Amino acid sequence: MTVTMGSIAICYSTCEMTLASNTTLPMSITNVLKIFPEIDEDRVYMTGHSMGGTGTWNWINASPERFAAAPCGFSSTETGDASGLVDLPIWGMVGGKDETNTTRVKSIVERLRAAGNPNVKHTEFPGATHGKANVAVFSSIDLVDWMYSFSRRR
Repeated sequence: MTVTMGSIAICYSTCEMTLASNTTLPMSITNVLKIFPEIDEDRVYMTGHSMGGTGTWNWINASPERFAAAPCGFSSTETGDASGLVDLPIWGMVGGKDETNTTRVKSIVERLRAAGNPNVKHTEFPGATHGKANVAVFSSIDLVDWMYSFSRRR
């Protein structure tokens, strides 16, 4: 979790997937916002890659209204109703050589666009395997700039 410029970016990791649920994580955000009143509630961002991308996808589907944007590297298991995410900016990222997830991430992005989401981006990192895509996602300055360009008030 990162608190900066009156915002909070939550990176959903594999351990959080096993320790938390869709009930406890919203309570955690509520508690963090109470403890740190300087955080702008309209600037809460959710991100994750691989299994953390799966957790991110599950959580943004459960409560898209909580987040300003969700850049993530989805995993291969994402289902859900893309129409519920029409107002949430989402950036799907994947390694170009991630054989399991490349077409699935593209499919998720296409579903979001077809549902009417105007703020969907898609990036395939050329030559990157699953592990190298993780590094590319979380070292991307463009990701940070893109993410901070959104708030829930847009």
